[in-house]
This record gives sequence, structure tokens and C-alpha cells, in this order.
Amino acid sequence: MGEPHKVITYADLNRLVDEFHKGTTNFDDIVKAIHDSPIWVEKEAAGDPAVFQDGADGVPVESLVVQIKPVQDGEGVPSGDNLRRLSGWETATIIQSGEAEESDIEYQVAWGDIAGTVYGGILNVTDGTLTVTHGLIESYQGEPLEGEWISDRDQYAEGTYPTQGAQVVYQLGAPVVYSLDPVEIKSLLGENSIQANCGAVKVEYCADPSGVYTELLDKIAQSGVPEGGTTGQVFMRNEDGDATWQDLPAFDGVYTITPKIGAETTMHTSQKYLDRNIEVEAIPVYVTGNDSGGNTVIIGG
Repeated sequence: MGEPHKVITYADLNRLVDEFHKGTTNFDDIVKAIHDSPIWVEKEAAGDPAVFQDGADGVPVESLVVQIKPVQDGEGVPSGDNLRRLSGWETATIIQSGEAEESDIEYQVAWGDIAGTVYGGILNVTDGTLTVTHGLIESYQGEPLEGEWISDRDQYAEGTYPTQGAQVVYQLGAPVVYSLDPVEIKSLLGENSIQANCGAVKVEYCADPSGVYTELLDKIAQSGVPEGGTTGQVFMRNEDGDATWQDLPAFDGVYTITPKIGAETTMHTSQKYLDRNIEVEAIPVYVTGNDSGGNTVIIGG
């Protein structure tokens, strides 16, 4: 995937915004984190086609998965008078396009010699895994069926079975997994549209890091949190609901204490800003000789 990168998920991004809201991190720290290290945001897009607007130029997608579906000829409700024959796939064609490209980019993934015709399943293009989940019965003769089925002359309803002699795509009792050659698909800069001829697509990709900063600003703006925030400030809203950064009151107590024997010491630091650490000194210990020729240890003085 080119240069090593640190992946930050949407959950991570939202966590940063939450920390910003709570005042546990400030705006400058977030900006510095984004600009000083190669941070990427991992996202996903799904559909037929799957479309996303923030592709990172030349960076391979993390995952591209196709939900393979059978093809049913014709149109309308299948019946004895309206046969809608079923067919499957031996090759997937992945088509990628973008606003910056003059022509589409096409990828082929073939499995006919290994798995035969597939009528339903999951193809992970990027790791080369084909999981076959459905099979075909050319002439149904009352075989037991699990889950939903598709018939060339019947509509599925729970608790029903296809007509005798129907062509039926049915769910396998256990999926069958095949290993294929993985295919690397690189994101185009900006807009990407990725579709497959055999079913809907789901893409996990790394967004262009230049857009992370803008997106973070948008998230903060939408939540009504003002930019800014420095060390020693907290985010608060007044009675009118206006968002402001406010200074914490400074801690005006002592920063160096000596513990007392048998007595508690409370440092009133709650909701206060401390500009340095509080130092707790060692408990004094004195050793002196006594009339018995031994030593007396005095703790606390």
C-alpha cells in the first residue's frame, strides 16, 4: 500500500471530536496530529455502484467485496405462464471510474475452472476469496430446501416450496470456499465509482488525508463548538446555549506538602488549573540513641 500509514477509523475520529468537546484535548493538538503524521481515515462505501468522493490517489483499497446474485431473465412475476430462467456467473467484471479519469478501468476475476458457475456467494476481490453460498437445481423434485429460494416459475414465501420441475437457486447447507488470485485495486483521486456485473459492491478504503482536516472542522462546526481551546481552558455553554472556551481558575494552594501521621491532607484541586506537579515530600524519620543502649525511631517528627 505504498508508504506505511497509520489508519484512523471513523470511531477514532469521533473520539477525537468527543475529547475536544470535553476539553481533554485542544484544537491545536488535533491539527498537529493530523499534519505531523501520515494519518488516514478508513471508510466504506456500498451500493451498485459504490461511490465515494475522497479517494487517495494510487492507494489500494483495503477491501472490495461483491455480493454475487443470480441473473433472472425477463420481467414480472414468475409463473407457469411467465418462465424466468436463472443463470449464474463464472467471471466478475469490476469497473472503476472517476471524474479525473478519461476512461473506465476494468478488472477481471475468473473462477469457472475452479468453482464452476456460481449462482450466489461472496467474492472478496482484494484477498482472493470466493465463498459460494447457493447452488442450482435444474428440475426441482421435492428436495428439502433451507432458507429462501428463487424459482423460474414461483414466488418465494416462507413455508412454501417450488413447483415440481422448476429451475431453482437454493441456499447451500454449508458454504464452499475457494482461493483465487487477489486483485489490487487502487483508489482514484477524489471521486470513485466502483461496480460489478454480478452484484452489489462494498468497498473499504483509506480516504485522502488532506480531507481529514476539513472533515474534522466540519464536525466541530456542526456541533456548535468554536475553534480554539488552549491549555488550561474548558469548553462550556452559557445559559443562552452559546459555546465558549473558558479559563479554569488557577490553583492557589501550596504545591509542596508533607504527609501527617494520623491526619488526612486534602488538596483543593477540583476544577482548578495546575501549572506544575504537586510534590509530596517524604515523611520525616529520625533515629536517636536511648538509655537502654538501643535506638529510638521517630516517624513524623
